[in-house]
Amino acid sequence: DLYAGLLPALFITVPSTGLYYGVRDVVKRTLMPVFQFPNGNIPVLLLAAFAGDVVALAFRTPADTLSIRLQTEAANAESNQLRNPQNCSETKLYFVDVLNDTTTPNHDDDDTWDSSIQEGYAGNWFFESIERLPAVIITDLPYLLSRIALNSSILKLQGPTVGVGRYEATVVFTAILCAFLTTPFDVVRTRILIDSSTTSRGSQ
Repeated sequence: DLYAGLLPALFITVPSTGLYYGVRDVVKRTLMPVFQFPNGNIPVLLLAAFAGDVVALAFRTPADTLSIRLQTEAANAESNQLRNPQNCSETKLYFVDVLNDTTTPNHDDDDTWDSSIQEGYAGNWFFESIERLPAVIITDLPYLLSRIALNSSILKLQGPTVGVGRYEATVVFTAILCAFLTTPFDVVRTRILIDSSTTSRGSQ
């Protein structure tokens, strides 16, 4: 089901987006009257966007880390099954027997059992995501700041009155261009979040 994860994704994306725009607007309204630059307010816009991005990433990075690691583990398991279906079938039967064995410790506590399985797949995803938050912020900044700076510069060149169609075209163009140029940073950020002792063992 392609939309199975839509609702959980919205629970993370919607609040983090609201945090980004809320913090950005508060910082922008606070700094605009204080700092006046001769070439426009691009530095204020960049600083406000940076503040909003930090807060939004702090909110959503743990969930992104868990999601990426579980998806990676599932992909590794599927790849191993394609390479060696006999061993995977035996492993699957073993875990079925373990789960059906009422003498196995912690089976009486389903929440504890599920948590231990999840921790085995994703590692200590919450604390590791907090530890790596500075690296996540650094790898996210090139796209965010380049998009704002390029978008503001192009709109400034077009004059004070820009139609809705031209404005939308400019925003879409700058977003696509900056996403293309900063894709290596996205790859680095994903690998930073994936990296854990558990997932690295599964990908070997």
